[in-house]
Amino acid sequence: DPSLISRKSPATKAAKPPAKRAKKVYPIITSPTVPVIEKSHLTGKAFVVQEEISKGYMKSTLTWDAELILHDPALHKDKYYNMQLVTNAAKNLFWVIKHWGKTGMPGAVLVDNFENSLPLAKKAFRKQFRRRTGNTWGLLAGTFEECDGKYKFLQKDEEVAERVKAEGDGKWEYYLHNKVDGKKIGWYPYEESAAKSTEKYWRQFERFPQLSVRFVKSDYFKYNINFTEMIQTNTKSGTRRVIRRIAPGEVGSREPPAVIPDPVKPEDAAEESGDDEAPDGSDDGSEEDPDDDEAAADEEAMAEEAEALEEEEEAKEGEAADAAEGGRKAPDAAEAPAAAGGREAPDVAEADAPAPRAAPEAVEAEAETLPARTAD
Repeated sequence: DPSLISRKSPATKAAKPPAKRAKKVYPIITSPTVPVIEKSHLTGKAFVVQEEISKGYMKSTLTWDAELILHDPALHKDKYYNMQLVTNAAKNLFWVIKHWGKTGMPGAVLVDNFENSLPLAKKAFRKQFRRRTGNTWGLLAGTFEECDGKYKFLQKDEEVAERVKAEGDGKWEYYLHNKVDGKKIGWYPYEESAAKSTEKYWRQFERFPQLSVRFVKSDYFKYNINFTEMIQTNTKSGTRRVIRRIAPGEVGSREPPAVIPDPVKPEDAAEESGDDEAPDGSDDGSEEDPDDDEAAADEEAMAEEAEALEEEEEAKEGEAADAAEGGRKAPDAAEAPAAAGGREAPDVAEADAPAPRAAPEAVEAEAETLPARTAD
């Protein structure tokens, strides 16, 4: 019949691939309570970076501030190494501060400037933390494992910090049981700076009992402070004295201690080997690990993978929510009515099939530029 014209089914248009999801940008936040290392000269100009991290239902806040201790009483080793990742008020400049030295001494500071590259600053921080401790930085719900010859990470507890702040500092005194420089026998207060440092070591001992014996260096002497026995020993002269801590608000008795400790043999004046750090803080008695860069890259990749998984979960939740709002379901091919004029119905399974998800773009290689450094 000439009135019946056979019409060809229109070609099915290929479904457009879904738009690539833009990489989620997390706001940069800073700690309102953690002070910037004073010796860096960035106090009031920079702030310690914090990061909200999550894995499944677990969420936590990561503060880029690490207090490390190398403590070995058998070798009379007692050193610190502190690190911070900080940013300016505009949050477009980033520095990594490294502060190291012998316990009791002001130490040295190095500030690495990474300009506007937060990823490079994080990578440098992770690499240094791994080298010092043998552990990975920032694992959620991870536990720190002490490694022989490496620094210990003194993890901070905000509740403890608040309690300590509310209590205030105790007062430290030593008992002079022999006449020195015309002083009378009796209790004497520590000098202000020494009292502040000793209070800090005492608080560390409260949280980490293995730090009961500390070796504290001064300009002229080195002291062994035993917080369990409350005795300090001048390792150069062998003199031992009773010490005490008077809690805030209390008054100490003027009575002499029950036992006056006998002197001990002076120790060898020779310092332990490898005690001094290099100008950049790199010499901690351990060799440079050739795998440090690879390990830091692996840790960065782990962090990015966790972030990608979180974004994928959020995307799935969003798709489920859209479907629940009543998105129209396409009819099955078998139920589709015949097209008028002999036109074939399009293959629904073929027409509605989602295009394969586009592969994520490769991460652009970071410029291999050395950060500018300033040393104090």
